Amino acid sequence: MLLIPRKITIRPTTAFYLIPVVILMAFVIIYGVRVPHWDEWAIATIFEKIAQGKAGLSDFAEMYNDHRYFFLRLIIVPLAFISGWEKIYEILIGVLFAILNGMLIVKISRQCYPDISHSRQFHIINGLSCLILFSLGQYQNWLWGLQLGIFLVNLCVTTSLWVLNSPPAKNSLILATLPILIASFTLAQGIIAWLAILPTVFLSHTPIKSGLKNSLIWLGLFAITTAVYVLGYDSNNPSNFNLLYLLNHPVFWVRFFVTLLGAPLGFYSVPLANILGVLVLFSFGGAIAWGYQKNGFQFLKTVAPWISLALFALLFAAITTFGRVEAALFTDLGLDFALGSRYISNSLFLWVAVLQIGLYFANGEVPLLPGKRGLTGVAIVIIFLTAINSVYAINEGQKYRQISQQITRCLKVIQVWDDRSPHCWRWFKIIPSRDRFKQTAIVLNDLGFIDSPQLQFIKSSENYGAIVWDNSPGVFSQNHENGRIILHGKLQLNPQLVNDNNQLMILSRSSEATAISYPEIDQHFFGAAIETAVFNLYENTSIQAWIKIGESSELLPLAGETQIKVVLDGIPNPGFNRQPESIYGYINPPLATLTFNPGDRFMLNGWAAFGDRDQQPDRVFFSYSDQDFFFADTAIDLETPQVAEYFHSDRYSKSGWIAELSAPDIPPGETTIHAWVYDPDRGEFVTLQREIPLIILGGPERDHE
Repeated sequence: MLLIPRKITIRPTTAFYLIPVVILMAFVIIYGVRVPHWDEWAIATIFEKIAQGKAGLSDFAEMYNDHRYFFLRLIIVPLAFISGWEKIYEILIGVLFAILNGMLIVKISRQCYPDISHSRQFHIINGLSCLILFSLGQYQNWLWGLQLGIFLVNLCVTTSLWVLNSPPAKNSLILATLPILIASFTLAQGIIAWLAILPTVFLSHTPIKSGLKNSLIWLGLFAITTAVYVLGYDSNNPSNFNLLYLLNHPVFWVRFFVTLLGAPLGFYSVPLANILGVLVLFSFGGAIAWGYQKNGFQFLKTVAPWISLALFALLFAAITTFGRVEAALFTDLGLDFALGSRYISNSLFLWVAVLQIGLYFANGEVPLLPGKRGLTGVAIVIIFLTAINSVYAINEGQKYRQISQQITRCLKVIQVWDDRSPHCWRWFKIIPSRDRFKQTAIVLNDLGFIDSPQLQFIKSSENYGAIVWDNSPGVFSQNHENGRIILHGKLQLNPQLVNDNNQLMILSRSSEATAISYPEIDQHFFGAAIETAVFNLYENTSIQAWIKIGESSELLPLAGETQIKVVLDGIPNPGFNRQPESIYGYINPPLATLTFNPGDRFMLNGWAAFGDRDQQPDRVFFSYSDQDFFFADTAIDLETPQVAEYFHSDRYSKSGWIAELSAPDIPPGETTIHAWVYDPDRGEFVTLQREIPLIILGGPERDHE
C-alpha cells in the first residue's frame, strides 16, 4: 500500500508567533560575532587554568564586574571545548533560551486567562509579546555569545513564575526556587529576581496566611543567597554608585530611568524613549490601580505573574540607573547611554507585563481599550515601532560583522602587532597588559579556539618577491586623513618559492620587527592604512613588506621599500635648538638614574611656558640622545600654582605636564631623555632645562637613523 505523506500545514496563529523567530534566526546567523569580543577575553582566563590543570570551583564562581558567572561558565566552558569555541553555538543557545522564554510567557498567559485562550485578543496580545521578546533592538545581546546569560536569567524568571502559577503542588515553592538560584549565580540581575517574584509567591493559589509563610521563606532564601553572593566582593569596585551624586542630579537620573523603560520600542531616539517610558510606566500603575478598584484582591491574584515580571524590569532599570547614571553624566553619551541595546532584554518585560495585564480586561467587564479598534491600534503602533527598531538593528548588525572580521584579522597578527598602533589593540583593552593578552592568545591558539599564531620575522636573502609602491616617499601631517596614511602598490611574488594563494601580508618599520598594518590583497594589488601614531615625528622611516604563506608561521621579506615622514600640522621643516637663550621650562629630576626592562613604562613630569606671551605651548615632545625626532608627546594642562606664584604671573598657572613613556620606544643601553616645546615665534623646537639619564636593559637591537 502506497503511503502518501500528509501535507504539513501551519496555522495562521502559529505563523504569527513564528515570524519574529525566523527573522531573528536569520539576523544572528548573518551578523553574529564569531570571535571572542570584549568581556569574553577576561572570561577566557579560565581556559588557561583548565589547560594547565589548575582550574577549580572557585574559578567558575569568581566575581567579574559585579556578576558571578557560575552557571554561565558551566555552559560556555564545556561548549568551548566541544566546539572549538565556535561563538555561533553560544549565540544560538541564547536564542533557544529566548524561544523557551516566549513559550513560557504564552503558557503563563493561558494559566491566567483560560477562558479566552483561544480568542483573537489572546493571540494578538501574545503575538505582540513575542514580537517584543524577539525584537532585533536587542542586537548587542543577540549577536554576542556571552550575552546568552541574559536570556538564561530571563528564562529562569519566567520558569519560576510558571511553576508558582501552576496548580498548587507540595514542592511548588522549592521548584520555583531552583531557577532563581541559577539566575542569581549567572548575572547580578538574578538577585533582584527574588524581590520581583515575591508578589507571586504571596498571591498565588494560597490563603493570606500561607502566602505570608511562603513569603518569609522566600525572603530568607533571598538573604542567604545574597550573603553567599557578596562573599569576596570588592568594595572598591568602580561600578559602585554615588548616592549623593544622584541626589544632586535628580532630573537626569529620573530621565535616565524612564529612558531605560522606553528603549525597547524606541532605542534610536531619546525623546521617543522618554515618552514611551512615561507611557508604559503610567499604563502599568494605572492598570493595577483600576483593576484593584474594580475587582479587588482577586484581580491581583490573577495578574500576579505579570506584576512580578514588571517589577523585575523596574528593579533592573533602577539598579542600572544607580550603577550607570554617573558614568553617563561624565561621558559625552548622556541619556544615549540608557538606550544601550544590552539593557533592552530585561526592561522589555515591563511592556510584556502591561500587554498581558491588559488582556485581563478583554472580557469587557472592565474595558481598558475602546473595543477591537483600540487593540488593533495598539498592535499597529507596536509593529511599526518594532519595524523601525529592526532597521536600526540591521544597520548595527552590519557594523558587528565588520568588527568580527577586524578582530579575526587582528588576532592573526597580534603576536607581532606594534604597541603604538591602536588599530588592533582597541579590541583587546579589557586585558590591560598586552604581554598578558599575548600569552592568553597563545594558549587559546594552542587549544584551537582562535587563530593567533606566533609569527616570526625571517631574515633571508631569497627572492620571495617584491613590492612596487604607487606612493613615492612622502611627508604626511600627523592628522592626515584622520591620523591615517593610505599606501597602495602591487605585489610581485616569485612563483617558484611562493605557490600558495593563502597569503597574509603585513607591513613593518624596517628598523623594528613589529607589524603596523595588514594590507588587503586583491589580484596582487594591495591597499594599506597605517596610523600616524606608529611613527616618530620628523624621523624618516623605511617601510618593509612581509608575506606569510599558507599555514606557516614565518613572515618572509619582500624586496622594495618606501619612506614615510610624519610631521606636525603646518610645521614641515622646523629647527631644533638644544641651547636656547631663554628658559622654557624644566623636567623634574628623578632621585637617581632610571633603569628599566625592555617592556616597562615610566613617568616623567615638569612644566613648560613661554613667559608673558599670550600664546602658550600646548604639548611637550620627547627625544633620546642626540636624535632630532620625537618618540612621544603629552599635553600641557596641569595646574601649577607654585610656578605661577614664583613668576608672579597667571600665565604659568596651567603649565604642568606628566607623561607616560614606554621603554620599547627607546634603544637598549644608556641614553638621555630630552623634552621640547615648539616656539612658533622662532619656528623651532627648543629644549626644556635638564635631561634625564636612564638605562634600558638588554633587548632586541634596533637600527635607528
